[in-house]
Amino acid sequence: MLGAGDVDYVICDSDTCRATVVSDLNSHFNQSDRSSLHYEIDVSLRKGVGRISCEEAAKTEYFHARIFLVIEQYEKVPATSLDNGEYFLIDTWYDGKEIIEGGCQGEKSLMAVRTGDGAWPDFSPGMHAVNTVLAAVKVGQDTTHYFDPLYSCSCFVTDDNRAVYPCYTKMSVGYGGARVIKPIDSDSLSEKVLEIRSIHEGLCKDALVLPQVAELIDSVLLYKTQDDGYYRLWFLRLWQALADSKRLLGSPKLENESEIIAGRFSPTQLKKYRHAVAHWWTGKVDFSYVTGIQQTVHELLRRKYQ
Repeated sequence: MLGAGDVDYVICDSDTCRATVVSDLNSHFNQSDRSSLHYEIDVSLRKGVGRISCEEAAKTEYFHARIFLVIEQYEKVPATSLDNGEYFLIDTWYDGKEIIEGGCQGEKSLMAVRTGDGAWPDFSPGMHAVNTVLAAVKVGQDTTHYFDPLYSCSCFVTDDNRAVYPCYTKMSVGYGGARVIKPIDSDSLSEKVLEIRSIHEGLCKDALVLPQVAELIDSVLLYKTQDDGYYRLWFLRLWQALADSKRLLGSPKLENESEIIAGRFSPTQLKKYRHAVAHWWTGKVDFSYVTGIQQTVHELLRRKYQ
């Protein structure tokens, strides 16, 4: 059960995706009225949640409360019979080492191996649901940096609800990227989550029928890199997605607007910089424009959906 001071606000909750803003990871995953199959069967997820909870608790001398965005995605996978030696029952701990992250001495788990001629689920994980949540949070918070996950893991599930770990990948990712924009109290946080939920609902609804909105969702997200070429292509892509969505966002003459919508640059200035990037008239990308185009997109999306 959640404690009196715990935060657990829902952004979205469907059969395939649930996103919540929480302050206590252990309490969130152990709620009796909101069970998580993934948490119940995956020792790696339980290990990750426990580790992050301990690490973040140690930082409370610097922060009064730590707030987490938790995204849980469930996707249907075509039923596949692995009956030609594609899976094994293995020890999760062997010779003093974890074979499966979170494994313990004496425990066993199923591991599937993808082979050239063996059976394998015809499945590729989709990122649209996750990206839509991240885009809604990014827009609602007016965040202009990348999201660096604290932890991520996945597994397949058998008919009798047992975890199957594919051995071609280990999906835990690096730590870092947490930023404090400004302190926020519980009432303000509740209002902010409601705003993000509204943005998320609007993006989901329009992305179903308008491909330019789906493109805008993907384009507004940044990835962690120091590659200048990436930022060039990213700027061009986001500008094009914005231009394609201008009527939907209430700015049919966007490219000719000389008034600043948000940040430091007007749409005409952003368009001019877009041409400079496209024609290689610049040196390295000017990150003030990387910030500026995001602030403009965020403000237009908030006006539309918040």
